[in-house]
Amino acid sequence: MTPFAAIAANDRSPADAGATMQIPIQAFVGPRGTLVHQFTAGDGAPVIALHCSGGQGVMWRGMLPWLGDTFRLHCPDLYGYGRSEPFPAGNRMTLDDEAELVGALLRRFDRPVHLIGHSYGGAVALRTAIDHATRLCSLTLYEPVAFHLLRPELGGHAPALHQIQILAADMRTAYLRDDATTAARLFIDYWNEPGSFDRMTLQRQAALIVQVPRLWLDFVLTLGCKTMPASYRSLKLPVLLLSGMRSPGTVRLIADRLAGLLPAVRHAILPDLGHMAPVSHPDAVARVMLPFLRACETSHQQRACA
Repeated sequence: MTPFAAIAANDRSPADAGATMQIPIQAFVGPRGTLVHQFTAGDGAPVIALHCSGGQGVMWRGMLPWLGDTFRLHCPDLYGYGRSEPFPAGNRMTLDDEAELVGALLRRFDRPVHLIGHSYGGAVALRTAIDHATRLCSLTLYEPVAFHLLRPELGGHAPALHQIQILAADMRTAYLRDDATTAARLFIDYWNEPGSFDRMTLQRQAALIVQVPRLWLDFVLTLGCKTMPASYRSLKLPVLLLSGMRSPGTVRLIADRLAGLLPAVRHAILPDLGHMAPVSHPDAVARVMLPFLRACETSHQQRACA
């Protein structure tokens, strides 16, 4: 079910490989009583890693050769993704509800945790950091889709906001016309390049098409986020913010905005990489993440021993 055009040329996706390889999956009951599954692997200090729209926790498996000897990854499937159950029916979901789910996972540890988020998972990680800063040791973000920061009244960029609103509206229109294939194509081609969806296998296309309502909801949640810029300015947590030079301009604008708001941030721009780099080029991303995570863990250990 991993519908990434970034790995469309590979013979097998992580989910496909899961049919023949044993993947370490754990489950716990979330704050709304739903069953949440997570991929866990590695040995060392705890890291929670949050996947992008259309993904699942196992997408982080490619980071294990670089992070697994020093950190233990806990990678949940967010509501309605992977094996996790959807948000309870009859309730209007918000980004705060996703953050509440991650907060429940944070409370399972007796020490601060390193939090990583990619794209939609990055937006969830940001909201989680605002609500649970004392439970975190560091925050690493790869192009968080904090679309609300594009709103002009928050000092954002109206043309970029309009571009995302049009994308979400076009996806919804296609879906309501019983053309989920077009909706899925719009989504994948925006985050990669034109023609990416058509280059995917039929199996991956089908998996993505089923997820279209959830993909559209992710736009609604991130566009409707209520977090104000002042909340980001008050976040004293060490933050590593990563951007790909080949990513859409909207997310690079958001990264630039966050780089100016977060007080303890290091912003690194990675050449020749796009929005799906944590999946398509995990080695290049992990090489930048690892020194930051190690430095933050060392600082935590020194404070604990003081």
